[in-house]
Amino acid sequence: MGTKSRMVPDIVKVGNKGQLVIPTKLREVIINEDSVFVVSHPKKDLLLLKKIESSTLHDDVATLKEAGLTQFTL
Repeated sequence: MGTKSRMVPDIVKVGNKGQLVIPTKLREVIINEDSVFVVSHPKKDLLLLKKIESSTLHDDVATLKEAGLTQFTL
């Protein structure tokens, strides 16, 4: 994804089991069966999901630190 695209946010609802449904168009682009994500809540009303890939782990960790996430375990 070398080109920047305008991201239009989607609204998701939490189910009775506390699960979020990620919209199909995002799942098709970002997620596969073996995907791994870091999940954090850096602010009271913000949930952050960051896909972690072993080939870019160093860059992914740097991105997380830039976002203010300094304590996490992989």
